[in-house]
Amino acid sequence: MALADPNPVTYTAALGMVSATHKFHFNQSKTMELHIGQSFDSSIFSLAGRTYKILFYPQGTVDRPNSMCVSLTVKSPSAETVSVGYIFLNKAGMPNSKASARTTFTMSSTQDRFGMTRMMDWPHLEAEFVKDGCFTLLFSLTFLGDSHSEAPTEAVNGIIPFSINEQFAGLLGDKEMTDVVFEVGGETITAHRLVLGARSAIFKAQLFGMMAEKDKAIIQIGDIAPPVFKAMLHFIYSDSLPDMSNEETPVVTLIQHLYKAADMYFVEGLKVVCEEVLVRDVSIDTVVSSLSLADDLNCSRLKDACLRFISDEENLKVLARRADYLKLFSGSPTLLEDLVKYSGGSSDVRNLVSKKRRV
Repeated sequence: MALADPNPVTYTAALGMVSATHKFHFNQSKTMELHIGQSFDSSIFSLAGRTYKILFYPQGTVDRPNSMCVSLTVKSPSAETVSVGYIFLNKAGMPNSKASARTTFTMSSTQDRFGMTRMMDWPHLEAEFVKDGCFTLLFSLTFLGDSHSEAPTEAVNGIIPFSINEQFAGLLGDKEMTDVVFEVGGETITAHRLVLGARSAIFKAQLFGMMAEKDKAIIQIGDIAPPVFKAMLHFIYSDSLPDMSNEETPVVTLIQHLYKAADMYFVEGLKVVCEEVLVRDVSIDTVVSSLSLADDLNCSRLKDACLRFISDEENLKVLARRADYLKLFSGSPTLLEDLVKYSGGSSDVRNLVSKKRRV
């Protein structure tokens, strides 16, 4: 069956990435009519030389029956990495990070189709996400290009280089043309509805859709700290992260909170950038909090990096004496089993894991 998305949100990022976000509305009764292996298929989308198609299997595939899943077929002129994510909107039209996942695939000449399974069970979907017989799914993908490419800084053939990203970043600081006001942790932050709506499907729903916030003079933001919200807006306007080294909170902690904010507002490019920073900065001091974040938000690449780090015998011996490690793993048997798998079933690791279970 055809899957329609008349208004995808797309953008090209200065960091060498290109992204697109699609919003799909489903009639529950129609999805129940499909059998295992049958799918809703989108049209073929085109983005910066790539073409792709999204397929949603309400009842699962033949290989994975009775497991709601989504797959992506993509064609690219070169082998590259693509980050794919989805999130369900609840009955209030807000994203629910517990009903989301994101993973990263590397395309090759022999593989151009990728899937994400076990999205949600039907009782949970009906209880939390079905409204007036329908539910909504946001799907995003980001093609990761050369993040180290730079624009020319000197005149070429007499033409002075310019940067629209710098101009948009300047626009964020210009209060004269702003038309939306946020109150974040006691601070007032102004922005432009059109820019926010163009870069985030969630802001678009809040500021232009049926959600209550669109008519409010001041929109209250209660679950994001001011430095984090400002950093997210900075990325939305400029495709870059601001300098956060002068903040009281450690930079890695800010990036973790920024990842949560990007997940909440479905700013996919920012999630990719934050994930890259966190993967590079996995250490004894950061690995437990980063793993907790990755497990909560279904971030497979960061989770993989953290588990590989912890599974190292020397790292595990240090971490096993820490309270945050004990709290995380004693509350998640699944993570303990994953750790054993990453260690290759090492007896030393199994003994440490067993001790933590008994604590």
